[in-house]
Amino acid sequence: HHHNCFSLSSPDSNVWVGKSQEPGRWGILIHSGNHVTDVVGCIAPGLTADEGHVWNSRAAMDKIRDLLGDEDHVLTIKPKGASQ
Repeated sequence: HHHNCFSLSSPDSNVWVGKSQEPGRWGILIHSGNHVTDVVGCIAPGLTADEGHVWNSRAAMDKIRDLLGDEDHVLTIKPKGASQ
């Protein structure tokens, strides 16, 4: 388990924080990690990247934490070029 991470959830889209009997995905986290082997269905941010790696992931997480704080937030994912 990762400490100091963010978790994604959306009951409307069947994305759950913890394991659920409901269909869908669970345990999608945003946490530090520099290699593809550091994440399993999670998101690891970095300040730079090359093939299969992100670098300075802890620093990237610190920037995200500074920006978001401890409050809940809504993440909206749209196709590239979609209007607001």
